Amino acid sequence: MDVLEKLKQDHENIKEKISILAETIQKLETGMVSYLKREAINIDEFLEFFKKFVDSHFKIEEEIIFPELEKHGADKKFLSSLLDEHKVIREMIFKFQATVESGINIEDENTKKEIIRIIELIIQKLSMHAEKEDSKLIPLAQQVLRKEEK
Repeated sequence: MDVLEKLKQDHENIKEKISILAETIQKLETGMVSYLKREAINIDEFLEFFKKFVDSHFKIEEEIIFPELEKHGADKKFLSSLLDEHKVIREMIFKFQATVESGINIEDENTKKEIIRIIELIIQKLSMHAEKEDSKLIPLAQQVLRKEEK
């Protein structure tokens, strides 16, 4: 599998995980689940996914795709905006991790609201970011790499 196919597959995995997480958050907000426990929404699993999978995905883009595109004259402002989004998403994941690992009472209503708020922001930012990459970055990379192959 080439690097662009891997990025596409990663985006599908991210969208799938986001969908599952969004459904769980909706259940929490609508009262279908009346408490927040690590086991109830697999907080540790999602945190691990965000930390490892998403970060490794970003590294592929930052260390392979972006430099290659920049070398071929791609719009630096566009690439910079993607890097800025990576930074924001990483910061949100760090905040999520800090909130979860701070030893606070996960069943507390205020804690529940804060965790839900952070997760919703991560979902929103990751979804918008993946869509931007699917619609702009990957087609641009395909075009540049095809030209290079000729």
